[in-house]
Amino acid sequence: MNENRERNIFATFIFEKIKDRKVSLREISRKSGIDVAHLSRLYRGVMYPPRKQEILDSLALALGLSTTEKETMIERAKHVNGQLINELDNVRGLSTIPLLLRAIDNKKLTEDQISGLVDLINNENTFNKGESE
Repeated sequence: MNENRERNIFATFIFEKIKDRKVSLREISRKSGIDVAHLSRLYRGVMYPPRKQEILDSLALALGLSTTEKETMIERAKHVNGQLINELDNVRGLSTIPLLLRAIDNKKLTEDQISGLVDLINNENTFNKGESE
């Protein structure tokens, strides 16, 4: 996927939420404290999503996102920015980590691939906890 299409994963999500809620970029800017020009570039997929959690939080609040929608937005932002999603942040010492590292070595994973890896790691983590009890 080219970089612009990657950014569009996040931009499309923002576009749909603004469209669904029938609000303007100016209104979202006022509620979130994010500059309207910056929002416009995010909305159009011209720039990468914010990395700072507090900016994503203020955007979610301004858009009136549910918890699930907010998590989706954050996961998309992390994916586009090449970061790992929350479920993988605290995983340590699992045998699937080398698999994960090989899979993401200089590659962008699709959301389905990331989800599959998360499931695999969670299943192994559950199995390992059962052994230690």
